[in-house]
Amino acid sequence: MGCSGGRAAGRAVAAVMGGSLLAGCATRAGAGQAGPTGTQVTPARPPALSDTRLRALLLTAGDLGEDHARQAVPSPSPGEPTASVKGCRSLERWARERPLKDLAGEAATRFVSPSTRHELTEELHSDRPAALSARLREFFDAYTGCRRYTLTSPSLTIDMTVSQVPAPRLGDESRACLEQLTSFTGPNDFTKTVAVREGNITVLLRGTPALVDREIGTAVARLPTG
Repeated sequence: MGCSGGRAAGRAVAAVMGGSLLAGCATRAGAGQAGPTGTQVTPARPPALSDTRLRALLLTAGDLGEDHARQAVPSPSPGEPTASVKGCRSLERWARERPLKDLAGEAATRFVSPSTRHELTEELHSDRPAALSARLREFFDAYTGCRRYTLTSPSLTIDMTVSQVPAPRLGDESRACLEQLTSFTGPNDFTKTVAVREGNITVLLRGTPALVDREIGTAVARLPTG
C-alpha cells in the first residue's frame, strides 16, 4: 500500500472480510470445475488438508524477496470494535457469517515491505472440491450487485469501489477483482484480490496489485498436484 492511511484502510477491509473473498469479481472456470451436467473431473485427492499441512504450503519471505518481512495476521481481540459495512446487505450478512471459516482446513500469513509499504496477505482454505467450489460460488454471487459500499471503523470511513478484472488462467477456477479505497485521511488506494481453486485447496491473495499479480503463480505452484 502506498501510505499509512492506505494500510489502515486495508486492515479495516481485512477485519470485515475475516478470511472471506471480496465482492463483484470476475470468474473463470477451468476443466476441473463441475460442468452443466454436474460431472466433476478434478483429480481425486483426500477430502481436505489439515491446518498444519496448509501452513507448510504458504508463501515464505524467500519467495517474495529479502525486502519483505512476515507478520502475524491481525485478528480483533474479544470486545474490540470492528469495522462495519453500509450499503450492501449481502456483504453485511456474509461479513457476519464468515462463510469460509467453517471449512475443514485453513491457514494464513501476511507480508509487509518496509521500504515500499507494499502488503500481501495469503489465505489457504481446504475442503472437498465440490464443497469448496460451491462455497466460493455462493460467496461471489452474493456480491454481484455490490459494486460500491461504505466501510466504517472506529477510526476510518472508507468508500469502496469494486471493479471486475480478468482472472488468471490458473487452477480449476479463478476469480479476481480490484478495489479502490477512498477515505478522508489519505489519497485513494488500490487493493487487488485473486482467488484460485486447485482441487481441494483455494489460494487467496489480497494486497498491493502488482505484488498480487507477481506472486499468485508462485502461490499456486506450491500446492500439491495429483
